[in-house]
Amino acid sequence: MTEKEMEEKESFEELLKASFESPGRKLFPGDKVSGKVLKISKDTVFVDLGGKSEGIADIQEFMDKARNLTLKQGDWVEMRVASIREGILLTKGMKVQGLILLRFLGRRKKTSSQ
Repeated sequence: MTEKEMEEKESFEELLKASFESPGRKLFPGDKVSGKVLKISKDTVFVDLGGKSEGIADIQEFMDKARNLTLKQGDWVEMRVASIREGILLTKGMKVQGLILLRFLGRRKKTSSQ
């Protein structure tokens, strides 16, 4: 492993660890969030969501048809929360249908009324 790869791995590990920290506000799958692109690695985009919250997204979300990256470090992005199980996983769009959508909306209504 080259020195640059080792540095990138260390930075990735630091950002990943930071992404597991609890956000300042409670996020739920489906929530719309926006933030600044902190870092772009080989397969992941790290997004600063404010406070101590960082989200991660698959780099494929930002590739055009010719497989060119469509953003750079420092860009502002709007995304949706896909999962909060192992950090804050972000996506550009969510496809939810039928019964899954009804369950999701039911849970959201219960948690927002508490």
